[in-house]
Amino acid sequence: MSWSVATVGHTGTVEETRAALHAALDERCGPFGYPAFLPAAISRPDRSTIVLGMDHLHCDAHSVAVAVEELAHLYAAFAESGEEPSLPPVGSFLEAVSQGSDGPARVAADDPLLRGWGDFLAGRGHRLPTFPLPLGLEPGERAAQATAVATLADADLMDRIGARARNSGASTYAAVLATLATAIADLGGGDRLDTMAPVSTRSAQPLTRSIGWYTTTVPLTVPASLTDLGLAEAGDAVRHGVRLGSVPLDQVLGSLTEPLVQTRSDVFVVSWVDYRHVPGGSSHLDRDAQHISASTQADDVQIWFSRTHSGLAVRIRYPDTSVAAASVESLLDRLRHTLVDLSRQPDDLAVLRID
Repeated sequence: MSWSVATVGHTGTVEETRAALHAALDERCGPFGYPAFLPAAISRPDRSTIVLGMDHLHCDAHSVAVAVEELAHLYAAFAESGEEPSLPPVGSFLEAVSQGSDGPARVAADDPLLRGWGDFLAGRGHRLPTFPLPLGLEPGERAAQATAVATLADADLMDRIGARARNSGASTYAAVLATLATAIADLGGGDRLDTMAPVSTRSAQPLTRSIGWYTTTVPLTVPASLTDLGLAEAGDAVRHGVRLGSVPLDQVLGSLTEPLVQTRSDVFVVSWVDYRHVPGGSSHLDRDAQHISASTQADDVQIWFSRTHSGLAVRIRYPDTSVAAASVESLLDRLRHTLVDLSRQPDDLAVLRID
């Protein structure tokens, strides 16, 4: 591959810059073209912004973090010495695909994990999970996508939540899922939350810094409970879901006794990325690294939780209707309060009951 530099031209306002960048990304970052990515720079008198656009078909969230780390490392080396630095060895996504190491291997037809998938879907009438709060859409209707981004907790609160989760035999991720289930239940949802969740398939060390699609999707059923028992059950649900991720999705679909029913074009997904543990995670805040997704159409809700050294943030993609906006706004408010409730240790709760 050979690279060339194209100057888009001078823009005089933020809106003009945004429009020019948007057009360039749309032109170059299609899923089936090549290259399906675009490196760009916005130069100003006092500073520059580096943009790397990539189609989601070709890279996962971990890959975005890897790209940010390598770009920053390369930039610093060239700026300081003008010499190309050495980067850590990295595995090739294409080689991983050809060797079958990019994802799970097929299992036996009677494998209990395959039955676990069947039980989850059969219990829902073979319907994929949908967001349980009102969205203001008729069946088959879609709307323009809206996005809500919010900070939910600072680092101190998340440390307290992590301690509470560990004492209950759960991960922080599982505890946040229990918080989400509880917040949704408080707003009219059920006592259990069904959702799908992406999990990483990067099982080998050389793939840690590889850029590609190392992701599968698993089903989760999480109780709407912040008790120690509820957190323990949420932890079990996450561990069970991760185990189900060892079954290839095409094998899951091929094993179904009834056709899969998808009542919406989108699927209700809850994602979790702990950026403290990805390459360059300790430097992302200083670099002001931002992960931005394109806006399309939507008929369901998708939630991305991001854990960083500064705390917990969330990005929610939802249909741009007044009903959906009200549901999301209420959910964000309940999440903040419920996270505080979750952080209280059992002794704190006992004191509150006595008072």
